[in-house]
Amino acid sequence: MAAQWLLMTCIAAAGQAPQPHGSIGGVVLNATRGGTPVPQADVALRIRAGGQLALLRETKSDAEGRFFFPHLPVGRDFRYLPGATRDGVHYPGPAIVLTTQHSHAIVELTVNDAVAGPCPLIIRRQRVSLYPEPGLLRVEESLLIDNPSASCYVGVTTSDNAAPVTLRLGIPADFSTITFNDDFFGRRFSLVGGKLVTGIPWTPGSRELKFTYVLRNSQRSSAWERSLDLPCEDLRVEVHTETPDEIGRGVRVLSIGRRGAARGPTDPRPVGAATGALDRLRPLALAACAVGAGCHGRIFHAQAAEWWTAGHPRSGSSGR
Repeated sequence: MAAQWLLMTCIAAAGQAPQPHGSIGGVVLNATRGGTPVPQADVALRIRAGGQLALLRETKSDAEGRFFFPHLPVGRDFRYLPGATRDGVHYPGPAIVLTTQHSHAIVELTVNDAVAGPCPLIIRRQRVSLYPEPGLLRVEESLLIDNPSASCYVGVTTSDNAAPVTLRLGIPADFSTITFNDDFFGRRFSLVGGKLVTGIPWTPGSRELKFTYVLRNSQRSSAWERSLDLPCEDLRVEVHTETPDEIGRGVRVLSIGRRGAARGPTDPRPVGAATGALDRLRPLALAACAVGAGCHGRIFHAQAAEWWTAGHPRSGSSGR
């Protein structure tokens, strides 16, 4: 009813006569099962018009996965968003604009089977930049998170009333503020038990998660520690400061091994100088770096210590 009122309002505001009708149809396919049609799938059609997004119609796919929405107004003022839902996860399709020249559209909506565990997620690349400033440490992080499986990971619940959790961020619990670069992530993380958690369903493929947080510090120096959230293939930590002499002896692996293990320090030297090879850092590995609280100003690339992957060590570097 609200969507119909929205359409009528937009048409009246534009001073136009009713537009010719178009249609949107297509098929729902299960990518987990090789693109097989999905019968009785829930299909929704939303419309964005006049700056508002509203649910317009709903239907179910037939025995061969097909669906059809007839009698749709055409015109560039209306942007249609079809989507299908499977196992509680909504999969949006492409945005569609119907015109008098192209008033009928055929689309494929792809869904996946959902799995609660084990967690298939991997961090393909993680970058951490530390910026010591008077009275605080500003940390910028970028994580390229990949779901290499063919299923959508939806996580498990830890108690009867808790929502499923798919990712926990292991940043220091005493952070004062955090800002996500993408509002999509910012709306979907919450603080539970001192940890930032989310129940975002992770479909197959990669997503980049970027955020910045601030740690208050009244001392001249502090130790930054951060647990890894997932198995990580490529991790680099950089410290940007005008006083590189105040940087500690670099980044150390404090704990590696199986989930739940607690060992270390395994090597007190900077990681770039360590020997051996790690194919992948385990989720509970910790990175620690002593950083000064010196003055900010001209930025130096003071030190970049990098973990290595696939048995090929990489050296740390320093300079501007």
